[in-house]
Amino acid sequence: MKDLPLFVIYQPNAKEFHICLEVGSIYYCWWSYYPPTRDNRFARKITRLRDIAPRDIPKKQVYDRGTYTVNKGDDKAAAEAKLKKGVKEKSFSFILEGKKLKGRFIIKKTSGGTLIQKFKDKFVVEEDVLGGDLSRTISLMVPGYDPKKVKLKASRDGKTPRPAKKDIPPTIDEQVPEEISADTIIGNTSYHFDFYKSDDAPDLCLITNEKKEVLVLKKAAGKWQLLKAAVRTALKKEKEIIQHAEALQQQE
Repeated sequence: MKDLPLFVIYQPNAKEFHICLEVGSIYYCWWSYYPPTRDNRFARKITRLRDIAPRDIPKKQVYDRGTYTVNKGDDKAAAEAKLKKGVKEKSFSFILEGKKLKGRFIIKKTSGGTLIQKFKDKFVVEEDVLGGDLSRTISLMVPGYDPKKVKLKASRDGKTPRPAKKDIPPTIDEQVPEEISADTIIGNTSYHFDFYKSDDAPDLCLITNEKKEVLVLKKAAGKWQLLKAAVRTALKKEKEIIQHAEALQQQE
């Protein structure tokens, strides 16, 4: 068996995942709010961290670990040299051999930031990424709120609701009062609103948009308040979003 460089993905705290790739005597590191997904339809936003020494990686809180290479047939020195060059070029790929994560992944720099995404190969697995992310977001942003008590509403086709596309405007009948939709465009972004109610917890409104960002409103003292986003979102339409949530609830 070839001697190959190592990778480790661990959680330094409940809200973060660190992705670490061995290069020589150090590990290159990135952090994200979620672990890499095996579903190639989705990408995770990641941010580069300072390099760390092997002793700084905890033995516990590990999400996955194993070896990596860049091309099949590489030895450790070749894989590390290619990865080092790829990091400098901002976009590169590598093959993971872990317990959970297998196959090729791509880290690429885009106009919206740096992303990690699964390459379409035999190790691709379709996952309920949106539903899983929303449940974790509730748990992290609203301590003590039991996500099992609330269910993500299914659309008519039984699938998880998705944001409306900007190129499909709603049909409006001028002779009938306009019904406010859970799918709306605010500014230049399409949003989808879902409400969650529980007998012993505050009402929540979970909002997703076409950029796959997640926002949460919490109703306190009869007013909707925006909680701190679980992803780094530059929110410029907070007032309009809260007004739309209030109008939707009044319509129920």
